[in-house]
Amino acid sequence: MPIAPTQLSYLCDLVYRKSAIVLTAEKEYLVESRLAPIARAAGFDSVEALIISLRSPAGLSLQAVVVEAMTTNETSFFRDLHPFDALRQELLPKLKLARASTRSLVIMSAACSTGQEAYSLAMLLQEPALDMASWKIRILGFDLSEAVLSRARSGLYTQGEVNRGLPAPMLVKHFDRVGSDWQIKKALRDQLEVRQMNLIEPWPTMARARRIPPPRRGRDHAEPRRALRSRAGRQVDGLSGDRVGQMMARSTVRTAGATEARAPPLVFAQRRRVRPWPCTLSGREIFASAGQ
Repeated sequence: MPIAPTQLSYLCDLVYRKSAIVLTAEKEYLVESRLAPIARAAGFDSVEALIISLRSPAGLSLQAVVVEAMTTNETSFFRDLHPFDALRQELLPKLKLARASTRSLVIMSAACSTGQEAYSLAMLLQEPALDMASWKIRILGFDLSEAVLSRARSGLYTQGEVNRGLPAPMLVKHFDRVGSDWQIKKALRDQLEVRQMNLIEPWPTMARARRIPPPRRGRDHAEPRRALRSRAGRQVDGLSGDRVGQMMARSTVRTAGATEARAPPLVFAQRRRVRPWPCTLSGREIFASAGQ
């Protein structure tokens, strides 16, 4: 049963206000498929009835559930591959030189979903060629959805999930078999700190550090806004220019997807007095900055 345009418009506005995710009328099929189970569980006979209930005080508790359901949590190990190659071959070696005195690194994985790409970075940093295994490394994972964060904390993945992008030698080296699933070893799980956070709400206080927001899943048709929004149904990990600029320190690397809206790199260069050096790899842009 089609959703009335006025109700669909209300839902799109609600999701945008709560998460900065942009839904359009063309996504009605997605709304139906994502919200039908919630409507049934809550005792409504249709998705439209569920949406109508969100307007009432009694429906406030369901708003967060509905917004979370409209997020897209697609991810995989070493997703897109090329950005990880660039980190391994070019960007991390330069960061090693810049951070040699402290031998520490903080990586922020915003919209980290179930954690595959954050753990991919943890595994990459263990490679002998990089010689960073003895460094003090923290990986901070943020996401709107507590459900996916719970999976990220566990580090437990199905056979199908490890088959997507994870090289067999890394599976053997960094995972333990748990029944029919695979769990990443505790040493790497301990490197990932995950927290529920809505990127458009006030951020917790975080000291400036050398951060690498890692490249992640598709962000089709992302639009510029102080807090970035995405038509692909996810809060993007490029973040807003103002907030990133406030946190960026010298010798900072920032990665951005090909369709991600971002502030021009010169904004960051002017604010932090750094020199930007971009490279493009198969549709993925990687912006890094080296202190002057």
